[in-house]
Order: sequence, then C-alpha cells, then structure tokens
Amino acid sequence: MLVVFAGRIHAARRATKAHTRSVEAFRSRNGRPLGEVRGGEVQISDDLPARPPGFRIDELRGGPARVDVVPVHLGTDGTQLAACRAAGARGIVLEALGAGNLTPAVLTEAIDCLRSGVPLLVTSRCADGPTVAHYGGGGGADLAAAGAVPAGPLGSAKARLLLAAALTAERGVDAALARIGPHLAAR
Repeated sequence: MLVVFAGRIHAARRATKAHTRSVEAFRSRNGRPLGEVRGGEVQISDDLPARPPGFRIDELRGGPARVDVVPVHLGTDGTQLAACRAAGARGIVLEALGAGNLTPAVLTEAIDCLRSGVPLLVTSRCADGPTVAHYGGGGGADLAAAGAVPAGPLGSAKARLLLAAALTAERGVDAALARIGPHLAAR
C-alpha cells in the first residue's frame, strides 16, 4: 500500500501524518519517501524497502484482538497497564521514553503483564529511530529480558494494528510474535 500526497509517495508502513493542516501533511517515518510525482511523471527510488508478508482477510475474521496503547512519561506508574490487563487486553503497546525506556513502576507491572500471557510491544514517543534493548534500571534491556518485544521502527498506532492482526490470526502468543518478527526488522 502507498500513500501519495502533495507529490510524495510513501510506503504505508512508514507514512505518518506530521502536520495537522499543511499541504505536505505526511512524511515517511524513519526514512525518505519512495518517490515523487513531478509534472505528471512518477519517479520511484531504486532503494525500495522490503515488504514483509501480510495477513489474509480470512485470518482476520471475528474482529481484531483488543490491543491497548499505554503512553509512558516521567512519573508514570503501572496503573494504566494493570487496568488494560484487567479489562481484557490481549496485547499492549508501550509507548516508551527514548529508545524504549520506562519508569521502574511501569517495569514492575509490565513484567506482571508478560507473566500473565499479555505480550508487550515497545515503541518510542520519538518521531524517528528504533526501539532497542539498551539500558537497565527500567530500560529496554530489562523489558527485553522479561519478554517484551522492541517494535523496531514502528510507531504506536502501526504496532497496535500489527499486534492485533497477529493475535487475531494466530492461536497463541508465541505464534503471533513469530508472525510479526519480519515486520519489526523491516526498514
């Protein structure tokens, strides 16, 4: 899928609305556009990103699995995560600080979610750059050690849709996470 807007061609997986009212409202997250439309001519880059396998419509029947997004900021505790788990979320996207860091209180509840079988994808509040398992003390390294999955270059909205599709299409958490792996590694 593509998003073509204001003469720029973006891969749907990278496209993000970057401005509320600008004519050039869309941009490519973590990269440049795939091409441009100039004078009625389409110009495509030679450096096209890999397209991981998608989901078939018949795999998604029955509606999407509930996947919630929990933003993290300084001072966040685990209350929102616990509420999502209690409300029946089958997966949670943690919109973390920087490259995927949390507060210690969120980390405690994140571990409880993972132990109860609720998978966590970790994204960043930053507009560009991947999430990585780097720091301890509430950071991405502690999350990854507990079983959370860095969402790589994906933003929270796309990570939520991907995890919801995988949890709907696959029978178990491990199969769902294996299914999304190529999407998290794709540039």
